[in-house]
Amino acid sequence: MLIIFDLDDTVLYRGTMSNRMYNTLKRCQNAGHKLVFNTARSLPYVNEIFDMVQPDYAILNGGALIVDQNKKVLFSKPIKKDEVNEIVKELLPYCLNFSVESTNGMYSSDKNYKRQNSKHFDFNNEFDLDCFKLLPQCNFFDYIEDIANKYDLEFTHYLGGNWHRLTKKGITKWSGVEELIKLLNLEIKDTICFGDDLGDLEMIQKAGVGVAMANSVPAVLEKVNNVTLSVLEDGVAVYLEKHVLGE
Repeated sequence: MLIIFDLDDTVLYRGTMSNRMYNTLKRCQNAGHKLVFNTARSLPYVNEIFDMVQPDYAILNGGALIVDQNKKVLFSKPIKKDEVNEIVKELLPYCLNFSVESTNGMYSSDKNYKRQNSKHFDFNNEFDLDCFKLLPQCNFFDYIEDIANKYDLEFTHYLGGNWHRLTKKGITKWSGVEELIKLLNLEIKDTICFGDDLGDLEMIQKAGVGVAMANSVPAVLEKVNNVTLSVLEDGVAVYLEKHVLGE
């Protein structure tokens, strides 16, 4: 069984995993089940929890990257650096801030922007890395959307306010699950997925078994059948102990 789980507010509360959650995950792993992180975060941003839990696989960057336990890349679908630079040239003059989540971490045009351990980069210079996400902060919503359409990218409002996200089309947490299943020659019925937010909804609905947290956003709770206890109550651990470990 692939035990697939979101991190924040699913197995982590304010970045911390409880002892019960950790021990239950490891007991499932020792029983032969495979642990799979599935997060919108990048590998550098989850490196500490990755090294602690040592999952068998991780689906990262919202489905754009898959690595194994040794952090070897099994699948990657970034926006290529040449295209990144073309888009930056078109968007930068209209942006309050321009950030990218690259294959080597987060970079921002704002020296004071520290989200996800961001490093500063002057995007007036050529950027030399492929990217999983482009994150323009811009008040011209229609213009951002036009650029996304021009380059056949997915456009969504991101982080509220005037932040936006551009990613490769068709890349989602669920598409990452499908890629991993294909790589491992498994089937959907071999998956159990846990999550709490809208980005998790598709995998909860389409997995062999999908489970939402009690602390999930209302738009998730109203569309799912299985709900476990909240992250503060170790809901994932409680569910696994009963339904996977048979305790």
